[in-house]
Amino acid sequence: MDRQVCASVDRSFQCAKRGGEGGFFLLLIAIPGLVDESIAIPHGIEPFLDGTLSAGEWDDAFVVSISDNFTLFLKHTQGFLFLGIHATMRGIPSPLIVRDGGVFVLHASSALGTGVYSQQEGSWILRQPFAWQCRASGFSNAAIATRNQFLETEGWVATIGYLGTPTMFEYQIHIKEDPLQMLFLFLETIPPFQVVSWPIPSEFATKYLETITGPIPTEVSFYQEDWAVLEFVFE
Repeated sequence: MDRQVCASVDRSFQCAKRGGEGGFFLLLIAIPGLVDESIAIPHGIEPFLDGTLSAGEWDDAFVVSISDNFTLFLKHTQGFLFLGIHATMRGIPSPLIVRDGGVFVLHASSALGTGVYSQQEGSWILRQPFAWQCRASGFSNAAIATRNQFLETEGWVATIGYLGTPTMFEYQIHIKEDPLQMLFLFLETIPPFQVVSWPIPSEFATKYLETITGPIPTEVSFYQEDWAVLEFVFE
């Protein structure tokens, strides 16, 4: 399967699709704050969620090089979107997705929690605050059962910061919408505490910072037209 690699260039993304002969076909997705095109997420092999991006495990993914120090991998299989996150600093991933007309905050730090917002009269109001679960860092029967239950009830699961490699995370997200709107956020927990975001530039992502740091705000303005639109393909 071809592999597509994207690198941020100012406010655009250069995407090089690796061809079968080792060549590259250069694509350009311009995003001056808005995403005008959907992104094809390839079908791949299901990864093992252990908090370490093993060699070859994400070779069939769509790859976004957000910076020289941060790479995001995306692929899907069996009705799930999988995210692989490879950073160089410890941090807290918190992708936002649109599901059932609401905005879901998928927070993974030392525990997992789902925040849910509903739109009311033009504003986004918190209807479900975080309820922290899945704190166990090992693979005991109890820990695995807890994660499986979380996936069943919340529609997603991820590795926490104490599982696997501290600067790597993996997500499994049930696909209920196709295409799917997503904004990826990551807060570095080492000074200067920078925000990493995709597809919008990090300076535009600071308005969502409290959804990561807490306390989770009761009202937020979401600009979903700026978010990535993911389409799931099987080629």
